[in-house]
Amino acid sequence: MSSACEPRFRTMIEKSAFGVFLAKAGVLTYANPKMAEIFGYSLDEMMAQKHVRELVLDADWPAVEQHFTRFAVSSGESINCHFRGRTKSGEVIYVAVHGARTEDADGACVVYSLLDVTPLIEAQGLVEKELTKFQVLYDLALAMTADRGLEENLSMVVEKSRQLFRTDTAFTVLKDDRTGEAAIHTESGIKTEAFRSLRTPFGEGLGGKVALTGKGQILQDYSESLSPSIRQIVREEGLVSGVAVPIQTQQENVGVLYIFNRSRTSFTKEDLDTLSLLGNLAAVEITRKRTEDAMREGEQRYRSVMEAVPDPIVVYMGGKITYLNPAFTRVFGWTLEELSSRNQNYLPSGRRPDTEEMLETVTRQAGFYGFETRRKNKSGELIDIHVSAELLRGRDGSVVGSVIALQDITERKRAEEEVETYKKRLEELLRKRTAEAAELAEANKKLSLAVKEQEQRTRELTLLHHMGELLQACRKEHETFKIVGSICTQLFPATSGYLCILDESRTSLEIVAWWGDPPPADANMGFDHCWALRLGKVHSVEDPSVELVCLHVDAAKDFMSVCTPVTAQGEVLGMLHVRWNTEKSTQSDESRRSTMQSVRGLVVRLVEHYALSLVTLRLRESLTRQSIRDPLTGLFNRRYMEESLEREVRRAERRATSLGIMMLDVDRFKDFNDLLGHEAGDIVLRRLGSYLSRNIRGEDIACRYGGEEFTVIMPDATMEDVLRRAENIREGAKEELKISHGGKIYGVTISIGVAAFPEHGPSAQDALVAADAALYRAKADGRDRVASALIAT
Repeated sequence: MSSACEPRFRTMIEKSAFGVFLAKAGVLTYANPKMAEIFGYSLDEMMAQKHVRELVLDADWPAVEQHFTRFAVSSGESINCHFRGRTKSGEVIYVAVHGARTEDADGACVVYSLLDVTPLIEAQGLVEKELTKFQVLYDLALAMTADRGLEENLSMVVEKSRQLFRTDTAFTVLKDDRTGEAAIHTESGIKTEAFRSLRTPFGEGLGGKVALTGKGQILQDYSESLSPSIRQIVREEGLVSGVAVPIQTQQENVGVLYIFNRSRTSFTKEDLDTLSLLGNLAAVEITRKRTEDAMREGEQRYRSVMEAVPDPIVVYMGGKITYLNPAFTRVFGWTLEELSSRNQNYLPSGRRPDTEEMLETVTRQAGFYGFETRRKNKSGELIDIHVSAELLRGRDGSVVGSVIALQDITERKRAEEEVETYKKRLEELLRKRTAEAAELAEANKKLSLAVKEQEQRTRELTLLHHMGELLQACRKEHETFKIVGSICTQLFPATSGYLCILDESRTSLEIVAWWGDPPPADANMGFDHCWALRLGKVHSVEDPSVELVCLHVDAAKDFMSVCTPVTAQGEVLGMLHVRWNTEKSTQSDESRRSTMQSVRGLVVRLVEHYALSLVTLRLRESLTRQSIRDPLTGLFNRRYMEESLEREVRRAERRATSLGIMMLDVDRFKDFNDLLGHEAGDIVLRRLGSYLSRNIRGEDIACRYGGEEFTVIMPDATMEDVLRRAENIREGAKEELKISHGGKIYGVTISIGVAAFPEHGPSAQDALVAADAALYRAKADGRDRVASALIAT
């Protein structure tokens, strides 16, 4: 070989993608940078007379030692073995080793090549355990095989993670090798710029724990794991629960893949494992990118080490083979003389064009080039290999030849074939994949449509969930109407419609909310105007020319519509109507049916949510009313009166105003009951309650205190105001409370005691007692009169 090639041979070994080392008597005498990198040492540490045993797991050393010993006493064989190694950090890795003898300045020594096969060993186990998750990985892997950059492929991983787990956001955080900081690299769903541009020292916080330990984490409350300096930023972003998994490339942890929800979510171990697979895809993509970069930066290696490299090396000079290393003869069986005379007869039939194309590409690109192919050994067997090529230049810079490195990838191909077998099984189950490029393109198109459809479904579910939250916060029924109209505007764009509620007579419906085109001018419609209410189920119209159209629908234009009864527990509460114009539509019949099915299903889900919320709200209103109202008179009860009195007294104290109190009692009510019966007595109490409700101010509070006694609380009223109002009420009650019984008219009068806070007492109870005492004085003085409380001395 030309001495001009020696620097390039040396450079190739120094930048080899596999580890190379020399050993004598078990002690390392040389190791290339890749060897040190695999075991986590610096090159100086590796070359410090380190014994091979220090790199082997104790349990595997006897077998490795046996291989080395047998190789030492045998002159005709090479060594090939697998064992578990131990890195500087104590991590266990799987390696494959090939050894061959060579000569150096000190005599015979052994040259070994070493490959980290840990990912392969782990992948074989994962393929069997994770078949159920293969579809997601397969779809993503297919998309990532396209000619895209690292940024775009990691964005696909993030988007797929967010879609798969239906989370609010997903993002990757990678280490910046220049600054040593961790920063968001790709993201989906991030809202705030402060969180998006957040940078922290790599190794700190949650991400640091995940990255450094290589173990995923499930978080129920993200803020609990944060330092005070970034807790506020995360809270503004709203992240609560999530999962974080490491992104690992061989022995290096380069970042973390996150998914998060803005509400508390219970993620599972299965979610963690599944996200780890997506993290592995991200790691594979980063590894692939780094491998490609390393291959492009590869150069020639030392000639002395080249002779001992276990992989075949071929040198072309002037278009002819001028050099084969011993590994080539060992692997393929051909000698330099045989190949020179046969001129590339080790190429299988049909492989000459791709080899010539490779040589042309190397010349055209003036640099490194690699591809996978097959080569034939002397016995005629085909071997899967990876071919790497690099140009050789003379001193004047002109191209004088090329160096071809061949790597046996049979084991890797076998693993790929196993993956392909699983892939075919999945294709058979799903019946969605074929090997044809056109069908693959169609599948990708369908996948894109499916993603859009899933996004739409996610948006619909989000809106329905948001509607449920808003409905739960409603206190009055009328508040729900605007919510339904707003949600329908978003759920059903380019449509019109309205919500109707059945009145108390259950024969007429009132339009309470609408969107799109205005509803009919008459906001009320009969129960029989809608076929959905008649049938008690959803009624849809695809073709108004041949189908039944409800009377409340304007059939003057081409349209499609859906009417859905709002029912709960068998009771009809109302009706939701949705319609859209099809006059200028270019949809096919199948597309129209699909649209109808989608809208119909969504309307049913919305109505089910709303009906349940409406019934719950009505029940809550009924219970609230029952808890504070007297059932006979409709006035507030005594408990509500006591709470209100305390509240109004505190308010009067703050404002330094007066608070008036009336205590009312029906005169001779017991005699009236004994004479006319309790039913007549109830009529008197109901009328008095109704009379008080109509004859007090809006801010006044009328309550039934107990029996025939009533209380009226009058905020911001002076004693004169209360006395004047009490006299008016007493006079009016004479006409209001007349009872006809047995052909006779019976008059009913009331007595009233009046007091004021703080004039008649320093507390609510004192003022109430003063008013009650005044009532008793009014009774004692002859009834049918108003008495003022006495000021305590």
